This record gives sequence, structure tokens and C-alpha cells, in this order.
Amino acid sequence: IEIGAHTQNHHNLGEIKLNDAVNVVRDCKNDLENVIQHEVCSIAFPDGSYTEDVKKVCKEVGYRNLLAVDYKCAEDKGDKDILPRAGVSSTTTYEANMVHINMAFRTSGF
Repeated sequence: IEIGAHTQNHHNLGEIKLNDAVNVVRDCKNDLENVIQHEVCSIAFPDGSYTEDVKKVCKEVGYRNLLAVDYKCAEDKGDKDILPRAGVSSTTTYEANMVHINMAFRTSGF
């Protein structure tokens, strides 16, 4: 099991000032690592919002796995650091979640 970051306040990282995004991803990583006493190497972008600059910042801060709902940048398909992400809803049936996950991985692979 891996615990990854998703930010503390669900900021849409691609829509806030880059300096603020730096603080958000760095602080989230540091705070989470202090709590779990283990390295956090993955971040899932809230609402799938990111930019090329946000990806660069996340890598500089130390995230190795960047998870996106949909790819936003042209070079994402060739970037081994950004991975497809499928959400699972607590308000949806088990069967519907299984169909959603199956379709997501069939489309984007893993």
C-alpha cells in the first residue's frame, strides 16, 4: 500500500499562481511524510488540474509519480513520470466502480 499526496486543501494546481503551487506541493509532501514517517513519492492532481510548470515543480520537490485523470500536456504520453488515474466513488456501487476502473485501464493502460 502506498500513501500519496493530493494536497491539503484540494487546490487546482494548474489554476493557482506557480509560487503558490510550489508551496502547496512541498508543504503537503513534508507534512504527510512527518505524519507517516515514510517517503511520499506520488501525487494525484486535484481535479486533474496541472500544467507543465506544475509537473516540473512536483519533480523538483521529490515526487516521482504524477497521477492525472486526463493528460493536459502534449508530451505526457511519452513521460514515464505521469500516470493515468481512475477515481473510485464511495457513492457508487461496487459493480459500477469495477466497470469504471476496467474501462479506464482499457483506455489508458497501466
